[in-house]
Amino acid sequence: SFDLPGLSVEAAGEGFDQVKFDLELNLCEHGEVITGTLGYASALFDEATIARQRGYLLTLLRAMVADAGQPIGRIDILPADERTYLLEDLNR
Repeated sequence: SFDLPGLSVEAAGEGFDQVKFDLELNLCEHGEVITGTLGYASALFDEATIARQRGYLLTLLRAMVADAGQPIGRIDILPADERTYLLEDLNR
C-alpha cells in the first residue's frame, strides 16, 4: 500500500485483461510443473485461431519431449484434417 498525502491509492486487482503485444506467450515454473498463458489482441485474432495456435504449440512441445534430439523442422504440427484442407482443398 502507498501512503501519499492527498491521494487515495488501491490495488487494481486481477482482471486487467490487456496484452502488450499482438500475441504473448508467458511461461512460469512452479516446482516441477511449467504453466503458462497465451494472450492475444482480440481485434486481430479470434478465439478459434488462438485455439489452433495453442494446439500447434502443444503438439510441438509433446514431440520435443518425446524425442529431444529430433530437428524441429521435422515435427509435423498440423492435424491430418487440417493438412488436407490446406494442401488439397484450398488448392483445387
